[in-house]
Amino acid sequence: MSKIATSARDIPTAPYYVLATDKFMSGWGMAEGKTNVCVFPCATYSEAVAVMDRLGKRPEMIRIRWTHNKPRVRRDWVVSVFNRDDAPAFYGEGVAR
Repeated sequence: MSKIATSARDIPTAPYYVLATDKFMSGWGMAEGKTNVCVFPCATYSEAVAVMDRLGKRPEMIRIRWTHNKPRVRRDWVVSVFNRDDAPAFYGEGVAR
């Protein structure tokens, strides 16, 4: 289960961040009139690559990218923050931390 970030302080500090737009969850519910952006903090580059690979296999995930910079929280976004414990399927088994 993800957590909703209302500011950058709500996003854990990490060396890498993978971001993806969830086109299915965007535009309705908590994200009515907004874009749902998913953020996955990653401890290593290999973990970020693994998360990006898994996200790329999901048809609802678009605009998949990574950055070293902590993402900003924009007014037109609902930011869903995931972590290894809450979303192990995205992080994968045996990925170095």
